[in-house]
Amino acid sequence: MPCGCDVGPSGAGAPWGTGSAYEGLKSENDMRDLAALKAARNRRTVWVPTDAGRSAVHESGTGDRTIVLVHGALSDSDAWRFVEGPLSAGARVLSIDLPGCGASKRRVGFDYTPQAVLRAVLRVLAARLRTRRATWVGHCYGGMLGLAAFAGTEFRDILGRFERMVLLAPQDPWRRHSNALFQLVMGLTSFEIAVGERMGIL
Repeated sequence: MPCGCDVGPSGAGAPWGTGSAYEGLKSENDMRDLAALKAARNRRTVWVPTDAGRSAVHESGTGDRTIVLVHGALSDSDAWRFVEGPLSAGARVLSIDLPGCGASKRRVGFDYTPQAVLRAVLRVLAARLRTRRATWVGHCYGGMLGLAAFAGTEFRDILGRFERMVLLAPQDPWRRHSNALFQLVMGLTSFEIAVGERMGIL
């Protein structure tokens, strides 16, 4: 059964046992294939100064092609931990931590709007993207940033280096979101997210 699914004595038990919602669910470290993929990462971290603060980009692999990985909301570059190793075997990989996420710092008072976050990402790319054969891979919020970037007029010299874009469940950049709610959610610290998940709020 996938993910250590636990079936009760009657054969129709809850998917993860009768206690905690996650009882019986294996850790990724207990799955040898996943653990091996995670261990295959061999990345170095570089910090780039941006208007948002010091932004971290994790670099691995070599080659004349570059794959840029942009994670989603309430996440960080570790979301790509199982694909960075295989991708870096045939390309240079840049995995970006968005402002305030992962190893990236966020300047106090930074206006956390999609446009401001996108400018920080493009500053990182201006500093670290060296090829004209790049692919933008964005999940969720990272996909939205990609759509917004290529629909805009800023940083055309940087965006002109991309051959393709891969979007995984992207948010809609043209949909109007409550800015107050966006600011609240994206302004959460890693500690607040962990507490919220533990309490079942997030």
